[in-house]
Amino acid sequence: MFEIFFASRKRPYIPHRHQRDRVTIDLSGSKLSMTLMPHGRFDGLGETPIVSSVNVYDTSLYKGENNAPDWKRAGISCLGLGKRFWELRGPVWREQSYGHITFSIVLIRSDALPASMSCFNPAHFEQLMLRAAYYNGPGQPEFKKVKAPINWRLLEREAGTWIYYEAHPDFTGRQQPPLPFEPGYIFCYLCVPIGDRHYVRFNFRYHGYAPVETCFANMNPLREAVCDSIQLTLSPTAQTERQRAQTRWPQARAQRQRNPEPWGYPEWRDGDELNGEPDIVILKPGSPPPALRP
Repeated sequence: MFEIFFASRKRPYIPHRHQRDRVTIDLSGSKLSMTLMPHGRFDGLGETPIVSSVNVYDTSLYKGENNAPDWKRAGISCLGLGKRFWELRGPVWREQSYGHITFSIVLIRSDALPASMSCFNPAHFEQLMLRAAYYNGPGQPEFKKVKAPINWRLLEREAGTWIYYEAHPDFTGRQQPPLPFEPGYIFCYLCVPIGDRHYVRFNFRYHGYAPVETCFANMNPLREAVCDSIQLTLSPTAQTERQRAQTRWPQARAQRQRNPEPWGYPEWRDGDELNGEPDIVILKPGSPPPALRP
């Protein structure tokens, strides 16, 4: 309890820091397990309970992109599996937290992936990750610019090749210099294939604080503890799909290192809905999305 009285930016108070839940999700026979801190938001709000099982082949469960304009469609359908919120707090008399991590788990179906490709082929999975980074960047020009992928790395596991990367704020071209805390607003992703067309994405959204180096020194271990704890046992169906991919593409590899992509953002303006325009009107296209190449 004394932690909260002596909390500081260097050593923040993190509720439930030393508590852990072992969580397992049954994904149509594949078992995905991880160790998580309990939900840690001061007011108790913001948690979405993590599901215990889901039928990954039930198309009615997913949220698609039917209402998005063509240029915003990444060719995926998503299903949220749960969310938690971890605060980094100051001393008891400080009402507002220093920062927090929003953690979420999302099941993704790759609708745009050709039948001749598989998430279990690391080179194909790499292409999907680049497309995901693009559609969370230039594909969403109404949000702040980001550069990605950053800190790209591969995690070789018994169940396949997993990919981790980050997206950081891009202040290029902005007239005002960033505020001290702004570089601490980053997105971290760990992506885990569970089938030819399906993968799970673990999202860590940092709402950071200054100094950023101190912030990351406290937030990164929370993220890494989760990533290190994840275990996946594939179902017989998923094992068959993976074995088929290994047989078909025995030499397939993803790149172990990648630099941020030099994507250009489109020029745009708000649409005039009263005159039938879409929410966003593209004035000048940016870089095209990465292609999927078998």
